[in-house]
Amino acid sequence: MQLTAKITGLKTNEKESASYYFTGAFRRSKGIITQIDSTLMIAQSVDTSSWSATFAVKGTNILVQVAGDKASIIDWRAVLESIKNV
Repeated sequence: MQLTAKITGLKTNEKESASYYFTGAFRRSKGIITQIDSTLMIAQSVDTSSWSATFAVKGTNILVQVAGDKASIIDWRAVLESIKNV
């Protein structure tokens, strides 16, 4: 499976924002999901370098993880696209 994510984040005071566009490939074998190679960051624009977005595998799930400032409220939006062999 190939998964592509386009993500934006906007702090509630509208003074900081971020944009991420990245892709990754995953394989499931005998119920176990493995990421093939590493996530490819196609484009990234951030006001705050501590913010991030990436993929993670947890059990039988592929997660899109975002992180911002702990003391801030950030409105995250995402568009995900998947292509898989059945």
